[in-house]
Amino acid sequence: MKYIYLSIITIAFVLTSGKTHAQTSQKPLDSLPAAVKTSNSGFDVIILHNGEILHGLVKELGLQVIKYQRTDIPDGPVYTIPRIDVYAISYRNQVKEYMSPVMVEPNNQLRNKVDARRDRWNDYPINREVLLFKENSFRIGVGFISGYTKVAKADNYAKTSASPVIALAYDTRYRTDLRLGLQMAFGSQKFSKQEFSTYDSIQSVSNLKENIFTFSLYGKYSSKASYANLRPYVILGLGINTSNVRTESELKLTSNQTLLVSSGSRSAGLGILARVGADYFFGGPYGLFADVGAGASLIQLGAIINLQ
Repeated sequence: MKYIYLSIITIAFVLTSGKTHAQTSQKPLDSLPAAVKTSNSGFDVIILHNGEILHGLVKELGLQVIKYQRTDIPDGPVYTIPRIDVYAISYRNQVKEYMSPVMVEPNNQLRNKVDARRDRWNDYPINREVLLFKENSFRIGVGFISGYTKVAKADNYAKTSASPVIALAYDTRYRTDLRLGLQMAFGSQKFSKQEFSTYDSIQSVSNLKENIFTFSLYGKYSSKASYANLRPYVILGLGINTSNVRTESELKLTSNQTLLVSSGSRSAGLGILARVGADYFFGGPYGLFADVGAGASLIQLGAIINLQ
């Protein structure tokens, strides 16, 4: 119905144009009465796509907007209408101009961009996040170079051995680039020390074994930039670190007697989890990761399994 209505307006516009032109050719403008000359040349006619007709004086014909002044308010304000809404203009000098549809396309593209940005912005609130608590993943890692100990004056001991730290983590997607998760890590390390007291001629040999366990809650931010399936990330978290130290000391006295002394201690405290690394995916649910930083170990390598 809209196109039929527009066609009728267009035909009327063309017929009016032809009639005016014919009258001009038969009777010059100077020979017409003053009232007719004023009505024909005193204003411009603006035809909109919805069929509305505006009478005024066109002040500016821009790429995006058209500015005009109403004839009934000669000294009034200048009005602005989008060029995309205008079908044609009949100027007061009888020149007709149809608005090219080419100018409509950039405006539509601009509107599409604005709509797309608004849609992306609406995805940010928590209640509208499509990926909220979805795309879970399980991570298992092996840590090297222990970064946590509660052995008093550990620098005075020689570290004889240390088992790799095993870390298990589970996280879920909270926002587009943010994941929330929890991690448990455990490992052990051994220390030894020999001392000889010149004061009482007692030689002591101490062997210590420390078991470490950590439990942390963390947030993982992944960079939007990826390099050949490699995606950098940063992990920050807070947790509880526990240490269980078992000490066995052998004391050799001057009387050639030997005493065995065993003791133990346990401690716990808050710890910070801060790591920087990258994930690498093979194109499926499986991948690898590597990171460094503060935690149960300095360096960590492991595997990822994405769960749906």
